[in-house]
Amino acid sequence: GGGAASAPGENLRGRAPASAWRDLGGIAGPAAATPDAATLTIGGEIARQAGLAETGLLDVLELPARSAYPAPSGAGEYRLRLLGSGAALLVEHAFTPQFTALRAGLDYASLLFNVPAPAGVRSVQLLRGTTLLAEAEASSTAPLVTIQAPTAGSYSGAITVRWTGTDPDAAGAALAYTVLYSTDDGAIWQAVSLSTTATQLALDTAQYANCTQCRIKIIVHDGFHSTTAVSAAFSVANAPMVTSTWPPDDATGVPPWPPVTATFRDPMNAGTITASSFTLVDAGGRPVAAVVTHNTDTRRATLAPA
Repeated sequence: GGGAASAPGENLRGRAPASAWRDLGGIAGPAAATPDAATLTIGGEIARQAGLAETGLLDVLELPARSAYPAPSGAGEYRLRLLGSGAALLVEHAFTPQFTALRAGLDYASLLFNVPAPAGVRSVQLLRGTTLLAEAEASSTAPLVTIQAPTAGSYSGAITVRWTGTDPDAAGAALAYTVLYSTDDGAIWQAVSLSTTATQLALDTAQYANCTQCRIKIIVHDGFHSTTAVSAAFSVANAPMVTSTWPPDDATGVPPWPPVTATFRDPMNAGTITASSFTLVDAGGRPVAAVVTHNTDTRRATLAPA
C-alpha cells in the first residue's frame, strides 16, 4: 500500500472494558510539539461511595505522550506505581485527587497526568495507601496500521481513505483510529476523524487547499500505545472555490460603505480577477462600476464601487 512502515513501541493493556478506553489523539489536551517517547500519559477515575469499597479505573494510558498534561503533585495518600518485570518497583508518584460530590454519599475524582516513563515498564497501578484500586498490565507488542489508499497519484473531489490495523496480541480486538490530513507535506495536520473504529472513510478534498504534497496520517490506539503510519505523498487539484464573502449570501440591511469581498480557498492568479470576472449588479441587473483588487497574501478579492 501507500503507507510507510508503522512505528510501534511499548504497549500496555488495561483491565477495563474496551468501551472505557479513550484515544487522546493529541486532541484532548494541549498538543505536545512531538510525541514524547520518554513520557507516559496516565488518566483514570476514582469513586468513593458510602458503604462500598473505594474503586478506581485507569482508562487513559498512552506511550508516547502526545499531549501536554501536568505531573502529579508528589504529595498525598494516592499513588501511581510503575512496575517492571517480576513486579519490580520502578517509580511511584504521589498525588491528591480533587473529589466532587455527585450525590449524597458518592464522591468522584478524575486524574490525568504525564509522568516519566522508565525503560521496562510492565504495569501501572493506582493505589490509595496500600489498597490497589486499579491496574493496567503490559502486553508484548504494539498494534500495527498500514494505509492502503490513497497511494501516490493525483486526485480531486471525494476520495476514499482506507487502511488495515491489527493487534498482534489479540486477533480481532477493537482498535481506535485517528485520521489526519496534511496539505503541506506534514508541516501541519488537520483532524479528519477521531477515535473511529472503522477502517475507511470518505474525504472531500475540495474542502481543503489544493496541494502537490498531500499526505494522510493514521494513528492506531489499542488502549495504551499508539502507532502511526503516514501515506505516500499525493496531489490534489480541485476547481477554485470561494470560502467566504461579504456581505454573506441573502443578507439584508447591509450598510453600503464596506466593499464587497470574496475569499478563495487557494492562491489565485491575480490577473484573472478583474472588473470583468468579479462584478456587482444593482436591483435591475445592471453592472455597477467598480474597482477590483486582489490580495495574494489573504487570497481575498475586493470590489469597491466607483
